[in-house]
Amino acid sequence: MSSLRSAALINAYREAGAEIGAMAGMSTGLRLARPSTERPWLTELTPVARTLLIGGSAKGSLESSGLVAPSLFGITTHAQCEIAQTAPRQFLVSALPATPAELPYFTLLTDTLLLTTEYAEFAVGGPGALPLIHEIATADSGATTATACFPTQICGIDAVLRREPAGFRVLCAPAEGPWMGAALLARVLAVGGGLMGYLDYLDARP
Repeated sequence: MSSLRSAALINAYREAGAEIGAMAGMSTGLRLARPSTERPWLTELTPVARTLLIGGSAKGSLESSGLVAPSLFGITTHAQCEIAQTAPRQFLVSALPATPAELPYFTLLTDTLLLTTEYAEFAVGGPGALPLIHEIATADSGATTATACFPTQICGIDAVLRREPAGFRVLCAPAEGPWMGAALLARVLAVGGGLMGYLDYLDARP
């Protein structure tokens, strides 16, 4: 029996004829023959490894490890990871999508907790991504004052919304992943978009 976990969108990927394969211990859609690029697209990034640094010295622990700690709701990108400050004294460290299983070593100071954590994560991008997200998110994702990473609700589910050059990344609790994936896919399909595989997403990143 396979020990691979399955992505929330695995059945949708299969129905779309995607090449299915393993990515960081998860079975997911890797490539589609014709990935959606001219209209909104959706891909799943749940295989990306993540950890939380929490506590009064969390910022100092990052800096002692040679990393730049972002401001509240900001993001810094490094050679091995991306760091988002999702709450005061709380930093979410995510592996890069291109190397989803690799996280840096941390020099932990006193009063810092290092906790392995999991999220279901999806990326929505392409032409029309902004109005699509704006329609279903409670936060004003299009406001000029919107920061790079902020809490919101999407289709009634608590989530973290990340802005990136290609569009948005949506993180939610793993248990909400199948529902969130289905809701996002329904919205993308409703405007003529479609799925993009994990490797298609890497190819399309600026």
